[in-house]
Amino acid sequence: MEKADIVAVSRFSGPREDATKAARELREKFGERLDDIELATNVFVVGDDVPLWIQQFVGANAATLIARDSLTMLRGNSVAEMADEIQRRRDTLGVSYISVNQVFMEQFAPIVEQLTGH
Repeated sequence: MEKADIVAVSRFSGPREDATKAARELREKFGERLDDIELATNVFVVGDDVPLWIQQFVGANAATLIARDSLTMLRGNSVAEMADEIQRRRDTLGVSYISVNQVFMEQFAPIVEQLTGH
């Protein structure tokens, strides 16, 4: 952790409280270096439909991920709502680096446009 620039938080497929706890623990461990570190997370699903292979990979179906309020999913009724959720994750967890499953790149592109203004 002395040389890390980006740290992925892997507990984000569990309940949101677990992700919040993991991010807080990382911030405590990095101490003074926190401003030099980007916290990363993976968004495996954009929307409510979880392909079977992703369910197997994360060990949960859509209903379970929704019940957990899992950060593995990015849900919302509009691009604006999803962009707001990404901003909330940045504000509350400090996540600034997001990897998105390539299956959902087209669905995620308008969210990036909303966030960046491009």
